[in-house]
Amino acid sequence: MSAIKNLIKAHKAQAIVSDTYTLQNYLAKHCETKGDNKGIARMEVVAVETKYIPSFDRNSPMYKPSTNSQGNGHRTRFTLSNGETVGTFSQAGDEFFKFFARLMGYRGDEDFLHIDIDGKLQVNVCKIELDGNKSTYEFELLEEGSELNGLTQYLPTAEEVLGQIPTIQNTAQIEAPTTNEEKGAN
Repeated sequence: MSAIKNLIKAHKAQAIVSDTYTLQNYLAKHCETKGDNKGIARMEVVAVETKYIPSFDRNSPMYKPSTNSQGNGHRTRFTLSNGETVGTFSQAGDEFFKFFARLMGYRGDEDFLHIDIDGKLQVNVCKIELDGNKSTYEFELLEEGSELNGLTQYLPTAEEVLGQIPTIQNTAQIEAPTTNEEKGAN
């Protein structure tokens, strides 16, 4: 495959796609209606990703509070073990994603990052009313039924996308010295 085709493939991976459910609709369909778990829905998560979408950022000139976007700019998507996907602009969903991203050494605010879970995680999610106009979600990882063997990264590096493997010589030319002492050493 050519470098351009790989670049197009990586760019398409970042495109907004429709999900099986919004988080709100998933809760409406899968929430328990009785017993100790009333108001709680279970998700069996095998992947999680985030995409930054400027039009939903509260700092963006495109942000409109009437869209109920919460304004965090990051759209989180959960891939379930049955292949369904659940998407949300919720700040709580974004924070749940950041938990995994930080475990893997990322900041968590990348423009696009997809994390595959080797195994499956049982996650209980419920809606919490904050006041008459605002609500959030609570995510709870469950030990029982979860199987975590590791986390893997989906999005290829620039070198993988372009089909290039940097050599020591090329790397040395790209990297800038970090201290004055290192500048004198060259």
